[in-house]
Amino acid sequence: MNHKVETMDVGGKRLMCFVFEEGNGVLDAFFNGDVREFHDGIAEQIDRVLSGKEKEIESFGNECGWLVRSDLYTIVDNYALDEKRNWFAVDTKVLRGLIDEFVEKNAEFRRAEKPRDANG
Repeated sequence: MNHKVETMDVGGKRLMCFVFEEGNGVLDAFFNGDVREFHDGIAEQIDRVLSGKEKEIESFGNECGWLVRSDLYTIVDNYALDEKRNWFAVDTKVLRGLIDEFVEKNAEFRRAEKPRDANG
């Protein structure tokens, strides 16, 4: 999936964000909100479904709700203004890889920002 990495200032704090070409803004909200906060739990849910331990898992975060199935991962933006464009479905394995990439890039960003934060 086509995306770029950007930084944003939110509440006086710099954050690394994924911005996607696809997804009607739903993927942006999901990654930059729920994946940032709950990446371990979300990855664990995907792994349980892909391994066959669960058939599907429905869950909710701060920004979005989601349904994990072995083939498709459906995300619903809880705050989208346009109900016709408030959801997006993506291949579950592709999404799992993107979550790993997000976690890795966010860790690199935080390591690089740490000296900057310490010096003001």
